[in-house]
Amino acid sequence: MDDYNYSVASVEKTFKIIELLSKNNGKLHINEIAYSLDCSVSSINRFLITMQQLGYVNKDEKSNKYYLNAKLYAIANNIVLQHPFTIKYLDLMYSLSYEYHMTTHIIVFCGYQAIVLHKNNILQSINLNNAFFDPTRHHYCSAPGKLLLSTLPEKNLSDYFKKTTIIKFNKNTLSTEIEVRNNLEKIKKVGVSIHNEEWLIGSFAISFPLKINDKIEGAFTFMCEIKDKDKIYNNVAITNIKAKLNK
Repeated sequence: MDDYNYSVASVEKTFKIIELLSKNNGKLHINEIAYSLDCSVSSINRFLITMQQLGYVNKDEKSNKYYLNAKLYAIANNIVLQHPFTIKYLDLMYSLSYEYHMTTHIIVFCGYQAIVLHKNNILQSINLNNAFFDPTRHHYCSAPGKLLLSTLPEKNLSDYFKKTTIIKFNKNTLSTEIEVRNNLEKIKKVGVSIHNEEWLIGSFAISFPLKINDKIEGAFTFMCEIKDKDKIYNNVAITNIKAKLNK
């Protein structure tokens, strides 16, 4: 049975359209969609009409461009609310944030992406908080990013390095593949990943692995100003947090 291809072309195309519309500032002309998917305009038109009828896509009558509507956001919100990390760690996120007086994040890994599911913002520095979501932030110099990289099979990790230009943002940045790989091995041994001003001067972050069925699928991250790092980066605090996360 494994030799059979159960792929349904129309379902594949529908999701490709959704993925396209989720990028490109959210709006695309039908010709742009057809070109990107190497399909005829008439074929894409049928898909878009159906998606409009189902309430997933809207059309801007002025620009004739299509975009996703709030129905998909509602579905995404339901997924977040039902995610195992939400159910298990959301209350703990707030209590640990209060206990250590730090910003906390619950992050899920998806391929090469580290997606923030929840955040409790305590940091006073707006710059530090905004920087956490900066699209130029690279995995090799962020706490959750390095934790994600430490979980990748060798083939995927090699692909990551081939596609990534390592930039030395400051004197603390791990600036070679060897340095990053050595750090990833350390993360596997100690069970936590840190950002110690490697990308953003003045900031410190530490990420603890979150598991589903004994597989690391995300991170629980604390973020603070560098002057406060000793509150969280010590054996007592790390042991305490690990115990609470692993209950």
